[in-house]
Amino acid sequence: MVEVIANVKAAKMEVLKYSGGIFISYTYAPLVDKDNDFAFTAPLQIDTAWRWPKLYVQATGTLSNNGKAMKRISVYDFKEQTTTGHDFKNGHIVPHRHMFSSGYCLFFKAMNWAEGYQNYRLDDTSAIADEKTVPECFDLGDYKIIGEVVVDEERSLHISGPDDDIWLALDKNFLVHRREQRFPDGTPKRKASIKSYFQISENSPLFFPNEMVVQDFTPSNFDAAGKMLFEARLQITRHEAGNVNQELFKVVFPDGIHVSDLIHDRHYYVGRKLDDVVPNPFGRNRLLIILNFIAFVIVGILLAFRRIWRSPSK
Repeated sequence: MVEVIANVKAAKMEVLKYSGGIFISYTYAPLVDKDNDFAFTAPLQIDTAWRWPKLYVQATGTLSNNGKAMKRISVYDFKEQTTTGHDFKNGHIVPHRHMFSSGYCLFFKAMNWAEGYQNYRLDDTSAIADEKTVPECFDLGDYKIIGEVVVDEERSLHISGPDDDIWLALDKNFLVHRREQRFPDGTPKRKASIKSYFQISENSPLFFPNEMVVQDFTPSNFDAAGKMLFEARLQITRHEAGNVNQELFKVVFPDGIHVSDLIHDRHYYVGRKLDDVVPNPFGRNRLLIILNFIAFVIVGILLAFRRIWRSPSK
C-alpha cells in the first residue's frame, strides 16, 4: 500500500506541476437548489487553469435562487494561501481560500483531489479528513489492496476500505477510474466514474478525464434512503497543456466594483483616486456600537439623576 500511495501522489503532482501549466474548459450538469447560492439552472461552464502554485477558476451560468446570470473569477495561490477574485460587482483579496475558488473547483473534487476543497492546506489535509480524498484516505490504514481487475475495459487496481471501494486506472497515471462509497447500513452514498480520457499532450504519458459522472444518494436515515439526489456530468470541451498564459493568473478588477482587500486592510472602488479609500465597514460598525453604548450610558445616568431630583424630600 505504501508503494501505491507514493505512485498516486507522484502522478497527481506531475499533473499539478506540469511544465507551463494546464488549462481545461468543461461543462457541469445542472444542480437545481433555490436555497444554494452556488446552484444553477443550466449547464455551468467552468474554465480551470493551473501553473503551480496558482489555480485559476472562472464559472459562468445562471443561478437558480434568483434566475440571474453570474460570472465569477478567482485565483488562489496554494503556497501563499491568498485569493484574488471578483463577480463583476464585488472584488476580494483575502489571506485564505475564498469560496469562489473551492466552490467551483468541481473537477478536482470529482477526481477526489484534496486540492479542490476549501480547508485544504499545502502538505496538511487534516482539516478535510472526512472528505476521504485520494490518496490521503489510504493513510488511515484501514484500506487494503484487493487485486488487479478490468473495469470498463480499463486495467485497474481495486482497493477497498470501510464503506468504500476504489479502482485506480493503472495505465492512466493512477487516476480514480471508479469509486463507490456507502453509508454504514450499506446503501449507496456516492458513485463516481471516468467515462473517457485524453492524453495531456503528445509528448506526455499523462492522462486526464475527458468525461466524468458523479452521483449522490439520499442519506440512509431519510425515508427515501438510497434514492439518487442528482447526477452531475462533467464534460471537457477544450484543453491546453504547456503554454498557459501567465496573464490569466493576474486578476484585473473591472472599473466601478467595490474591492475588499483584507490583506492590506483597504476597501475601495476601482477607478477612484488612490486616496479615495472606503473606510473599513467593520471598523466603522465597531465605532458606531461603542458610541451608541456610551450614549446609552450617558442617557441612563441623566434619567437616573432626573428621578432623584424629582423625588419629594422626606
